[in-house]
Amino acid sequence: MELEEKDLTTDLGVNEAILRELLHNSSDVVFRRLPLDGQTLLLIYVEGLCDTNLVEQIILKPLFNQGLLGSDTLLKQAVNQLFLPVLKVTTATKAGQVVKGILTGQVALLAEGDSEAQLADFQHYQERSVEEPSTEPVVRGPRDGFTESLRVNTGLIRKRLCTPQLVNKSFQVGEKTDTKVELLYLEGVAKASIVEEVTRRISEIRIDGVLESGYIEELIEDT
Repeated sequence: MELEEKDLTTDLGVNEAILRELLHNSSDVVFRRLPLDGQTLLLIYVEGLCDTNLVEQIILKPLFNQGLLGSDTLLKQAVNQLFLPVLKVTTATKAGQVVKGILTGQVALLAEGDSEAQLADFQHYQERSVEEPSTEPVVRGPRDGFTESLRVNTGLIRKRLCTPQLVNKSFQVGEKTDTKVELLYLEGVAKASIVEEVTRRISEIRIDGVLESGYIEELIEDT
């Protein structure tokens, strides 16, 4: 059976392992385990596709403050009671449904002992002030260009390539600036040997600081 078709189980650890594998442990996919009222809650979302501040305000704070998720209360009941009036909430029973929701800007909530995941729709909350790049105007097609925000940029790529095969690897480069650099590629499309070589070259960069992507390009290109 394909992993996407696997049913969620009541074992939170098993569910997390399956979802991590399906999402290739990408660095922009957040898995947060939270102890809450005698239960363990798992929150999953993609940075750049939803507003993390609203996740805190609308999901986490009410769950913690109002104590609706007791040891005998299903996650679905608590979520519906709190969020249904303001959020579109759906239930998923298969791993593939959870992955699809996460990659479209939804936040997945799973609880230990519960074989269902609750998907809260946050995709319409994310605001992106993205304009057409002035140096690369286009006549046809999308007119959004990259910005100075790494997470907005990876979110734009995720929006265009809504597939779990899009893998995101994160690096810290620069002895003084400690700049976050991310490598994105399509698993099964990009040649594995090339991905490994690019990964090695980025990992071996020794430089004081990275001010823009051209630095990385020069340091990893063939000489």
